[in-house]
Amino acid sequence: DFADIGKHYGVVTRPDGTSFFPGNNGFWVAELLVTGRPTGEIVGCIGLDCAFRADPSHPELRRMAVSSSLQRKGIGRRLLEELLRHARDRKLRAINIQTTAHSKSAVGIYERFGWRIISEQGAPGKPWLDFRLVELTMEL
Repeated sequence: DFADIGKHYGVVTRPDGTSFFPGNNGFWVAELLVTGRPTGEIVGCIGLDCAFRADPSHPELRRMAVSSSLQRKGIGRRLLEELLRHARDRKLRAINIQTTAHSKSAVGIYERFGWRIISEQGAPGKPWLDFRLVELTMEL
């Protein structure tokens, strides 16, 4: 999806330069502001991917990231709120997330928003690898 975010997530750009999502997918970025003015520096992102799963009404939250120097400043919360508003406006039924168990802060923010862990597994066939994948879901 990172090879062509606009194409993958279905972003449509209007002649005035603003963009929108005609379908259920979405991709949002947070831009750094200095004294209320945009700097062009992207400091966070989040995606809602309906093509990731077989049921398009049950999409995957993807590419959630916030610059490490700006974490715990509300950027992640605002990105999640926008994604959830978009999903609810489109009457989606649930959203799933996969992340690593080692990202305790990520799992924590998702749980605070209402996601619940539905599975946790290690790397298949690699018991020596310290890697745990957590899957969470939120019914909308």
